[in-house]
Amino acid sequence: MLDKLGMSPTRAASRAPKILSTSIAGLPGVPHGAVVEVEEDRLGRPCLVVSELPCPARVLTETCRAAPLVGRVRVAAVQIWGSSTGAACIGLPRICMCRRSEGATEEDADPGEIGSPGSAAMRDALAVKMHADQLDVSAEVVAALVAEQFPEWRALPVRPLPSTGTVNALFRLGAEIVLRFPLQPTADAELRAELLREQEHARLLGRHLPIAVPEPLGLGEPGEGYPGPWTAYRWIPGEPIHPGRFGDLDAFARDLAGVVTALHAIDTGGRTWSGSGRGGPLADQDGGVRSALASSIQLTDTARLAKVWDRCRVVPRYQVADVWIHADLMPGNLLVRDGRLAAVIDLGAVDVGDPAVDLMPAWNLFDAGSRETYRRALGVDDATWERGRGWALEQAINALPYYVETNLVMAAIARRTLRAVLD
Repeated sequence: MLDKLGMSPTRAASRAPKILSTSIAGLPGVPHGAVVEVEEDRLGRPCLVVSELPCPARVLTETCRAAPLVGRVRVAAVQIWGSSTGAACIGLPRICMCRRSEGATEEDADPGEIGSPGSAAMRDALAVKMHADQLDVSAEVVAALVAEQFPEWRALPVRPLPSTGTVNALFRLGAEIVLRFPLQPTADAELRAELLREQEHARLLGRHLPIAVPEPLGLGEPGEGYPGPWTAYRWIPGEPIHPGRFGDLDAFARDLAGVVTALHAIDTGGRTWSGSGRGGPLADQDGGVRSALASSIQLTDTARLAKVWDRCRVVPRYQVADVWIHADLMPGNLLVRDGRLAAVIDLGAVDVGDPAVDLMPAWNLFDAGSRETYRRALGVDDATWERGRGWALEQAINALPYYVETNLVMAAIARRTLRAVLD
């Protein structure tokens, strides 16, 4: 099931920030002498800007709590990271994403530093709804559904798992099972068919790939407290890769290229692109990309990105056949264990389509050196490489305005990707 990036109503028009307070003293975690201001963001909500911060680029504090700042607005949890220019950014998960402080942008932050899965800042960030129709489901509701529909698992403990994913809420069931509850559930047959198709694809990929993929264990049905189907998979040990914390990205690029090569070699049985999601003609995404660019004028260099998009979207495919593609190779979907790639997860976007789609990690994950390693290991031609750049741009520019105030990690990855496609 693909993220519904770019499918939300158009965000409020950008406008100049309004300074609400020009000086705040004593904010926990902010070094003495830093200038802290409260502004309105482009949606009219309070946010913090920190400047004159003499420090290198690093996380200064993971979470801190402060007294009310503006009226009844309270900072529930913030995260502060330094920039290479001596300014800083603050993320406010319960209020909004930080604005750019003078001389620095959120791009100075490593997405891996925004919050570890178990951190207090991350837990607070998860309280923010990303989608207008998002449904929160509690561990108690999950436990009741499991007990009713899978009595053999009744005695297993249920606990929610922190996640920066945008499609499912995750719950650990005992030691061996993970439950996935769509954030936008519906009783419509279409969602159930998507989940069944995802499990079918998991079985297919599991037979052919050299690393682990999610193993389906069951399909849950709607019940009291949750109106849609849900899924159960075997738990895979590992953590999502954080490029800023990973040692040998060149080795990881070769490992991932081996997996992608094996994936693309699976017999399609003559199938072609399904007609939805990523994998078809890149030019079909033009309307969505231009809308997202228009919504991102104050967030990134849209003028340069538009030129790159115009170049990529017209690159022909020549005689490249459709192949099996993952179509959502984001850092959060690549698990590492003991310093190596251990699993590829989140198979909801798997389809048959343009192999260039699976080049996205070249820009959303790798640096310049490992990007070239990935390209050489895959042996792709110039046209396929440029289409891959276009797919990376398409994903990131849709994600940035949609998640900039609701998902710190996704927004940071989008910025990193957009910066890379301009290289």
